[in-house]
Amino acid sequence: MTARSAVEGLEILSKNDVHIVITDLRMPEVTGVEFLSEILERYPNVLRVLLTGFMELTVIAEALSKGQVHYRMEKPWDEEQIRVIINAAYEIAQLRKAGGKEQDLDVASELDFILRQNLLS
Repeated sequence: MTARSAVEGLEILSKNDVHIVITDLRMPEVTGVEFLSEILERYPNVLRVLLTGFMELTVIAEALSKGQVHYRMEKPWDEEQIRVIINAAYEIAQLRKAGGKEQDLDVASELDFILRQNLLS
């Protein structure tokens, strides 16, 4: 599913069972971090990935520390890396589902671990 704006993205989330959101830092009307913050508030179990084409380290570090972003990818991205991230997000969603709603995973660490395993394979 794709959305052209944060409003459209939130609409999709309200009607579908989404496991991962990948968004650009630069968006019309709001930043990707603001969009992911809204997702965190409304849909805390959705994994959040931020695409960046430049280094705004302060913004990115703050977003990572506040849990707004689970993973950051730099542009231009690698198609295989995106596939691995999506598959890893699905694995994490399944782990959460198997453990029930209260399953508490360190998602960023778990995602990083899965990504390293896949990149080493």
